[in-house]
Amino acid sequence: MRKAEGAPVDLAQYVMNAIANRIIEEGSATQMNVERMRYALYAGGGEAGLWVNQYEASVLFRTNDAIARADNAEAWNDLFARAVGNHLLARAHPEPRSIEEALSREAWLKDTSVNPGGLFGRMGASFLSGEWFAAVTYDPKKAAEARMAAADAATREAEIVTASENEWLLASVQEDGDVSPAEKALIAFLEAEAPGFSHGIAAAA
Repeated sequence: MRKAEGAPVDLAQYVMNAIANRIIEEGSATQMNVERMRYALYAGGGEAGLWVNQYEASVLFRTNDAIARADNAEAWNDLFARAVGNHLLARAHPEPRSIEEALSREAWLKDTSVNPGGLFGRMGASFLSGEWFAAVTYDPKKAAEARMAAADAATREAEIVTASENEWLLASVQEDGDVSPAEKALIAFLEAEAPGFSHGIAAAA
């Protein structure tokens, strides 16, 4: 998997699940296993698609739920945030192939810089165009409300997003209402990459 440019979907999923199960059995995500998971996600991009898909995201959530409060390598939170963030943004975007290069899973997963830099800048106005969030909710009214919430949050000036607000956003899309360090990293990552997006996801959920 480390040497291949891609792998069949079934093989990539098998390897990803094997790594997830090892992490869960060991009770925490070590640096070595985080890198193994990163390679599995790279391989999944070969035939499974340009972006992290729902199956892959669900494996990451299952794994994180099991080790949420463990002494995990810091790289786990970052990988979780980048991979799930990639999945959410690609799924919610009205035309992901129009920004194919920016949304490529490989570009997101290989960039391990501390400051992502905001791939999409301040996205305020763009949330109001197209069909943002339509594939997340399938309810036109909720999708419209999500676009408004995202645009409003992205364009608010000089406002600090508080920790409690972040927790509310994640609790609204998590059944257990408990926000783990990796999930907090996801919100922070999305706020840096696509300001306002997490508010739209919360409104669409």
